Amino acid sequence: MTVSPVVSSDSGSTDAAALGAGATAAVSADVGGVSISAFDGSRVRVVLMLDIHDGMQQEFLNAYERIRHRVAAVPGHVSDQLCQSLENPTQWLLTSEWESAAPFLAWVNSDEHLATVEPLQDCVRDTRSLRYSVLRETAADGAASSAPAGEELRAAPRVGGNVVRHALTFTVRPGSEAKVAELLSNYASPEAQVDDATRLLRTSLFMHGNRIVRAVEVRGDLQAALRHVARQPGVRAVEEALNP
Repeated sequence: MTVSPVVSSDSGSTDAAALGAGATAAVSADVGGVSISAFDGSRVRVVLMLDIHDGMQQEFLNAYERIRHRVAAVPGHVSDQLCQSLENPTQWLLTSEWESAAPFLAWVNSDEHLATVEPLQDCVRDTRSLRYSVLRETAADGAASSAPAGEELRAAPRVGGNVVRHALTFTVRPGSEAKVAELLSNYASPEAQVDDATRLLRTSLFMHGNRIVRAVEVRGDLQAALRHVARQPGVRAVEEALNP
């Protein structure tokens, strides 16, 4: 489920596949931000954290009841579970398990997914999605659970390839959103090469409500990359216009 409206977004400074000979052969390439090594047939656990508008808890539960059997019928779906926080009734957790990464990603990036979750949108203030491969399971008696028939658990965890994703946000004055969006539309992407050891793989700048979000994907030193982005003339021009 996606709730962040993109007002302005610059294209990636470069793409992981474009690193070519400069990339180490041992580093896995990315497909849409997902490591190719994740497509190994391992089961996938998806954790969706939801912040529900207070007072709309029952409406949200009713909407979930209407869509859950439709989701359960999606090829590759194994199970899901909806939970509500013990401490904060507006915080909910939706976990689902999938046979592997491929069927989940095919569904979550489809028009069918958007149509399926549409009834939930009015109830949801914010979401965060976390996606994991299942490496190990332990049964109630403490013994390791065996994998389902035809499935093997991974022998070892994946290595990340020194890629870091990071986001910074700041709030603009109420009523200034249209002017800010105009400024962001002229934003120039920063240079991709930071130094010999660090490179920007992707950058994006967009608005979420009255907040500006700058997201970066970096191979190498994150702090060096953030300093590099902050020094770029296009970035400084936007920041000076927003903070005269």
